[in-house]
Amino acid sequence: MITYNPKLGDTIKTAAQGMVSLANDIKQTVTARFEGRSLRAEPGDDPDAIIASYWRRPSRTGPAGRSVLKSVRRR
Repeated sequence: MITYNPKLGDTIKTAAQGMVSLANDIKQTVTARFEGRSLRAEPGDDPDAIIASYWRRPSRTGPAGRSVLKSVRRR
């Protein structure tokens, strides 16, 4: 497994495309951290699927993530 390091200024789209391109080139799983979220690309993956999974998961570092963490701590 290889780690892809997004560059400063990369969007989720360019990061996902870079991850899939690298995964296809080396024929291995590629992982990355993007804005605090873990991403994973396998050879042959569609970058749009990685982008969709990024937007589907709530961020633990954004305002909504903090609200969720606060409510869990209160229990």
